[in-house]
Amino acid sequence: MIIQNKPRNSNLQRFTIRYVDSTKVVRKYSKGELNKEFGIKTGVPFSIYTKMSCNRVIDIVGNTLVLKRKNGFKSQKWIFNDDDRTIQSVEFQDQSMGLHATGKNRAIEMQKTSNKWFQSFKFINGNIVNARGLVLNVEGNKCTEGSNVIAWKKHNGKNQRWVLKYNDSDVQRKGNDSYFGLTIDRPFYAFCKGLNNKVIEVVGGRNLALRDFSRNKDLQQFYLDA
Repeated sequence: MIIQNKPRNSNLQRFTIRYVDSTKVVRKYSKGELNKEFGIKTGVPFSIYTKMSCNRVIDIVGNTLVLKRKNGFKSQKWIFNDDDRTIQSVEFQDQSMGLHATGKNRAIEMQKTSNKWFQSFKFINGNIVNARGLVLNVEGNKCTEGSNVIAWKKHNGKNQRWVLKYNDSDVQRKGNDSYFGLTIDRPFYAFCKGLNNKVIEVVGGRNLALRDFSRNKDLQQFYLDA
């Protein structure tokens, strides 16, 4: 306990002042090393797999976290930032996963990284645990495409257990993808069956429309990215 007392010039009454903006925080872990406190490798992209039978991963849809089939998109990749001590998105590099409404709600969303307690998660014995003890949980125990990932009290069911994979060796990189029905990395045109010689074209950089076919027009070519 700190109290007031008469000055005695004792070391117990003497303090050193260090200004925050001039104090350098030294981290113990370099890229690729396991942060033993948080249980996650530093600076190495990883995917978060549910231990439920569907084998899906955590993905970002809009601003929320959901289960999706693994496809290798950046929205399914995460990285532990040792400076901020948060799990950040590879696609949205200035955002980290966190509890909604500064921790007052159990929804998990993407937030601008702030290094607050509601953005602090550790990987402990298969659970992803927030600083206040809540864990990532697949809502309703539903192992389906698009199931919400929320924070919940720990009961250690499979819908609260996760596996971190630090490489993409499980992603199909060539041949025909049975899920999408397309050949990976092979450009294609998408012709409308109802309109002769009309193909899908990118218009205005972000919209799709039907246009006359032009074989060498890049805006009419698409491909399935590995």
